[in-house]
Amino acid sequence: MKGLAFVLALVASQAEAGLVAAFAAERSTADSVQQIRSLPHDLVGYAPGVRGTAFDFMSDTASVQIVDHPQLAFTGSFTISLWAFPRSLPGKHSSNAQIFFRGDDRNGNDPYCLCLRADGVWHFAINNGDGSAVVQAPAMLNQWAHLVANFDAVRGRMRLYANDELIAQTFTTATPFRDLEIQWDPGVSIGNVQRPQQNRHWQPFDGLIDEILVFDDARAVASRDAFVGGPRTEARREHVISLFDAPSSLIP
Repeated sequence: MKGLAFVLALVASQAEAGLVAAFAAERSTADSVQQIRSLPHDLVGYAPGVRGTAFDFMSDTASVQIVDHPQLAFTGSFTISLWAFPRSLPGKHSSNAQIFFRGDDRNGNDPYCLCLRADGVWHFAINNGDGSAVVQAPAMLNQWAHLVANFDAVRGRMRLYANDELIAQTFTTATPFRDLEIQWDPGVSIGNVQRPQQNRHWQPFDGLIDEILVFDDARAVASRDAFVGGPRTEARREHVISLFDAPSSLIP
């Protein structure tokens, strides 16, 4: 019981520090913070990741579909931290390959997304319902990148980091809008739009995504702190069941 209490205390401390969802991709789509409901769709596999296993998206409709949870409906500051390994650029169905996305099936009316674009850039966007604010920076194929996208609503600042370096920023008066339309199948998704099986929109990411952290504040997460699973094993990269890491540190 002491061990269980310690785990629960660690989970609580992470939540208090602003962490609202964490998807370690350890042969599961589970969120380890609040157990926000999520399910794999179509050909989502698991491959060696930066720690343990990573999501491997292997079809046009592959995705990890997450319920449109209120704590992911940001209208103020937020941060998305993850590792991405793109194998190819999009272009078959869309100019975007979604990495982490919130929206519904209305065209181009999505509160926020982090994606890879056909012109070879990482693309972080927020939408206030009337228009979007965007930051972009060059991406590289066939290698891991630790990406951190954050929006600081107090300063009106969007920032995009790659491998612990600030690579793009902009200032905006826009903030993400909250309410999606229930009749248009709202949701959150990893690796695609929220409901690619509806055949309205396909924006598949061809590659691996690992260690997704979502915070309800603006922060820069160091790559050394961007893990939610157990200890990394260098030789065989097996998943080791363990306690959560300490809360992610803040970088000025």
